[in-house]
Amino acid sequence: MSYQIAVDIGGTFTDFIAIDYASGDVLVTKSPSCPEDPIAAVNRVIEKTGISPSEVELFIHGTTVSTNALIERTGTRVAFITNKGFRDVVFIQNANRRDLYSLEWEKPLPLAARFDCLEIDCRVDSSGFVRRELDNEEIEGLIEHLRAESIGSVAISFLFSYVNSIHEVELAAKLSAAIPDLFISLSHEVYPRWRENDRGHTTIADAYLKPMFSSYLSNLEQGLVDAGSSANLLVMKSNGGVVEAQAAASQPANFLVSGPVGGVLGGAHFAQLAGIDDLMTLDIGGTSCDVSLVKGQEFGRSASFEIALGMPVGAPMVDIRTIGAGGGSIAWIDPGGLLRVGPQSAGSDPGPACYAQGGTKATLSDANLVLGRLNAANFCGGEIPLDNELAEAAIKELAVELDDAMEQTAHSIINLANHNMVDALNVISVERGIDPRDYALVAFGGAGALHAAEIAQIIGIRTVLIPPYPGNTSTFGLLTANLRSDLSITLLLRSDESTAMTRLNDALVPLRQRAIDALRRDGYEGDPEIEQRLEMRYLGQNYHRDIVIDTEAPLTPHAFSDALDRFHEDYAKFYGYSQRDEVIEVVGLVVTAIGTRSGPAVEFQIGETGTIRTWRSVYFHGIGFVKTLVASRESLSEGEKLDGPLIIEESLSTTLVPPGSSLCVHESGSLLIETDPRGQ
Repeated sequence: MSYQIAVDIGGTFTDFIAIDYASGDVLVTKSPSCPEDPIAAVNRVIEKTGISPSEVELFIHGTTVSTNALIERTGTRVAFITNKGFRDVVFIQNANRRDLYSLEWEKPLPLAARFDCLEIDCRVDSSGFVRRELDNEEIEGLIEHLRAESIGSVAISFLFSYVNSIHEVELAAKLSAAIPDLFISLSHEVYPRWRENDRGHTTIADAYLKPMFSSYLSNLEQGLVDAGSSANLLVMKSNGGVVEAQAAASQPANFLVSGPVGGVLGGAHFAQLAGIDDLMTLDIGGTSCDVSLVKGQEFGRSASFEIALGMPVGAPMVDIRTIGAGGGSIAWIDPGGLLRVGPQSAGSDPGPACYAQGGTKATLSDANLVLGRLNAANFCGGEIPLDNELAEAAIKELAVELDDAMEQTAHSIINLANHNMVDALNVISVERGIDPRDYALVAFGGAGALHAAEIAQIIGIRTVLIPPYPGNTSTFGLLTANLRSDLSITLLLRSDESTAMTRLNDALVPLRQRAIDALRRDGYEGDPEIEQRLEMRYLGQNYHRDIVIDTEAPLTPHAFSDALDRFHEDYAKFYGYSQRDEVIEVVGLVVTAIGTRSGPAVEFQIGETGTIRTWRSVYFHGIGFVKTLVASRESLSEGEKLDGPLIIEESLSTTLVPPGSSLCVHESGSLLIETDPRGQ
């Protein structure tokens, strides 16, 4: 047999899915993550399935190690090199403040210490003309500093390097010659865009992560080889595409949401099978909750990840919002006596109190167990038996402080966590003028199916979709990903320029070829799909709109004129008016090349009615404990319909259907829940 496998490392669990090439059979499992040794967790989940590494032909990996390293600041010490007089740009940052009126708020510090922010007196002007060459004596001084301080990674970001990168290239060559094992990130390669703060922080972040990420991928590759596997290793990028591991190691800034993006792909895949094109994904794990919006099967896109306020990392990515809300989220009481849930998490070690691994603080999982929503004997396929008494003790401790009943306290924890997740969904919908009631909610992750129906009731969403193996949907999504290359450049031209078309095509044609060449380096031999966009605004404005243009290159005058018309229409739709007599300014160019991969031919098994079903007492707000049908997912047959209250159990997830809602088994294997918004 031969397999394609995917592994997604999360904050609490490492998820695994394997698909047999010949039969389409699916194997799924998960194991507690090992933050201090992620590779050990990968090896552990492979061993659990009994698959021989020699049988693995394709290995796709999603990971949050880059994101965690940025948030926890566990990357390498990095030096930042820029033009004379500009080393404080990344400290000045932007004009925005987290708290406009606070006298105590302090601006977050960059990833590079000011002592390691170095300057060199060279200059290229905005047209790309070299005004001042590099000085060899200054370069020697930089080298002395790097050696004396044992700095292993450098970020170089010069003014207007996106127009002319000659100084970045020359300096990098001289530093590499003097210190061969030095990691170097160049701003014209990492983020060739204007705005010095954004480009500086992005380049620093890339250099900050590069040694760690390179070592991580090398260890993973070597671990597969040592185990006897010759599998091709692909890594999920933040943009929803995959790339070979060696290429991934060169630009770690492109992998900040590598793990969560698989969930969006997987959720959209199963929604499409059920005939749903407009959806919001809800991925609830043990540590965090990730949400995203998909309209017409088109993913929302973002160009920035914020390390902290005023510290962006510019990289193409699927638009995902993350909050600290998951099964391990800790419930606590603030100084004002109010109950809070998260963002702190018990993680996998020690985990929630019910794990009986030393954790004593009440968590969301403890609350669900106390209210009968989780099966203590069947959590994580029975591999992690839960302790009801420890969960009750943790909840009771909070209940005493709140002067409330234990069951009501447990429900308050769940309800508060649900509303926190509703707030996250509102950010990607209501705050953008989108009515979430027009969308379906696709829920997955270990805890997604347990909370989705009640969250949908709060918002007013009528349809909830639970994919097959919801605990591993993000992992499955990795296997559906295409090869993808997103490239962008800063390009400043006006619509009334006589040379606008020439300048546009002079930039578009080579950028398009670079995107295609990137796919070729990843082994793609077919004809790629091409997407091209112009970043446009009215002259004098500060913010732009992305406008899709024809896929041809070079562009014809007609195609450019059509792009200008599209901008006016898009602007009117977004802002409510347009200014057709105003000059339009193009500020950027984006080209995407997509190499489609044939997704796995999967056979999702739908059970046959007849498996023994049981009953359990489950607590619902306003009703109390109710005798509730509990069915294994394997017992559900295609087209079967059941009314709530209802609990569906499977090895790696639990689905809750509240009173008044109903469930139907779709032919694709997904569960469709029709909610009752009046239930809240």
